[in-house]
Amino acid sequence: MPIIEIAAGNMGLVRDIPAHRLPPEVFSDVLNMRFVDGAVERMLGDNQVYGTLLDTPEYLKSFPPIATPVWLYGNDTRVYAVQGGTHAEITDTVTFPTGMGGQNDQRPNMGILNGIGYFNNINDVPQQWTPIATSQDLAGLANWPSTLRCNALRSFKNFLIAIRTQDTGVDQPFNIRWSSPAVPGAVPPSWDIADPTQEAGERDLADTDDYVVDGLHLGNVFMVYKERSTIGMEFIGQPNIFRTPTILEADGILHRDCAANFPGGHFVVTKNDIIVHTGQRGSSQSIIKSRLRRWLFKQIDSDNFFNSYVVTNYPKHEVWFCFPEAGDTYARTALVWNWDNQTIGIRQLDQTKFADAGPVNDVAVSQSWDADTESWDSDVSAWGGQELELSAFRPVLLQGAQFQQTDVTDKMGTAAADYTSFVERTGLAIAGRDRQGAPIVDPSIVKLIRGVYPLIEAPSGTVIKTRLGMQDDLSAAIRWLPESNFIVGQDSFTDGIISGRYAAVRFSTTAGVTWKLTGYSLDIEPLGAF
Repeated sequence: MPIIEIAAGNMGLVRDIPAHRLPPEVFSDVLNMRFVDGAVERMLGDNQVYGTLLDTPEYLKSFPPIATPVWLYGNDTRVYAVQGGTHAEITDTVTFPTGMGGQNDQRPNMGILNGIGYFNNINDVPQQWTPIATSQDLAGLANWPSTLRCNALRSFKNFLIAIRTQDTGVDQPFNIRWSSPAVPGAVPPSWDIADPTQEAGERDLADTDDYVVDGLHLGNVFMVYKERSTIGMEFIGQPNIFRTPTILEADGILHRDCAANFPGGHFVVTKNDIIVHTGQRGSSQSIIKSRLRRWLFKQIDSDNFFNSYVVTNYPKHEVWFCFPEAGDTYARTALVWNWDNQTIGIRQLDQTKFADAGPVNDVAVSQSWDADTESWDSDVSAWGGQELELSAFRPVLLQGAQFQQTDVTDKMGTAAADYTSFVERTGLAIAGRDRQGAPIVDPSIVKLIRGVYPLIEAPSGTVIKTRLGMQDDLSAAIRWLPESNFIVGQDSFTDGIISGRYAAVRFSTTAGVTWKLTGYSLDIEPLGAF
């Protein structure tokens, strides 16, 4: 009875290629699991932070300082901030006494220039926030032209850059406009493109017919993302200020907020792919080609794709692409890409409107020994975690009227419920290994499987559900055996006798436990061709 060992975490998830054509180490389905350090492990859930919000928001953003961060949140008409346990409205009621204008299906965008916060909601004059504090209201951005609006406002070096401007109500879909550089601690002194003493300027990026959408800095270059191409902005000084070469001729961006920095460059969701690039001409590489590309773009809701966004999970070396599936308004699924090992996992979300990565210092969330209700074996929090994790920029998800910090508990969603996590492999036609240890894959041979030997790291007593299945033909449904309980620290295998040509195996839990699968072995007996 040969025991065939299969590694678990080196190759990740693939859905675009039929399972029977995949190497044995690849998984064909996964949920709430990530691939890391040669293993596949259960993702942690969410913890509500910052208590009861003052309104039901549509967006959020983290602002410094790291030790006592300030989080901004708001909706179509009102803006709020929270620091520690203190919530306050910071809407600019001087300029907008009845509330600001609507968003036109686009979230406001926010950022920092020279330590000054800024806020842009597309329909109104951009706002500045200085000092960044719950006691300080937003105010109109100084020196901004009163008739100018923009779809996105981003910072680069000492400049602010307005993307897809509207001047006196006239849409300029190819236009970018930049300010004069600001001195430290101040906003830009001018946006006057007609003043020769200033470095403010504008340019239409109209070499191609696709509109400008968003932008993000990458080292010494600012990337302007259009619908189907990408332009670089490189500072060169007077008289032209910036040069704007084409960087990517065939890769643009799906929508605003669909690009993120990571240590290797930019992660970008385009209209038909997810790419990474270094900012060099022609450097884009797909991370989902022949893996998940066809599957992904069939899942995204075509009416609400603009509610997609990306967020970086720095402690886990991941970028999450969060998107609404068909029939959903807000993001229900996250594609989770690990930049160290180039693997992809899937995480469920709870109709998440937006997310940002930042530290959390919520005085209402006690980290004391007496306040921790979890048992010693089941508690997933770190010893001294509150102090150590102030600089851990985990995603904070905006779900309903709650802030939910991720990767901190064994519950998920606004209901704080147990959640299913599993990995599954179907279409396994492995019949043995050759003398060099390479797998022998032969779909013509009928195999008898007697059981599975999981290699699982988890607290002793943890119960993992295992399940074996078979197909005689790829067009037939999988014949699954009933689930078996594998008890960590007690069992070495779970049995189950089944025969066929294409094997299937699944490992799952629903209860709130942490576990990691480093590999598994199948007890396989080739029966011959029939």
